[in-house]
Amino acid sequence: AKVGDFERLQCAELLFVLGWPNRDAAAILGISEQAVANHKYFVVSKLKTAARDARLTDVSLPELTS
Repeated sequence: AKVGDFERLQCAELLFVLGWPNRDAAAILGISEQAVANHKYFVVSKLKTAARDARLTDVSLPELTS
């Protein structure tokens, strides 16, 4: 695991599991809102790629990209 992986995991949990806004996740993790946005983009991109590679149909994740 890389150094930033745990931070990314914590961030993803706050955003996607608990539904926190970016600013609150940034505050609790002590990172910038831009860092949170970067983590969010990375995770959503990986999920979309995994869904495409799994050949899932009608892959739409609007709740993750808003």
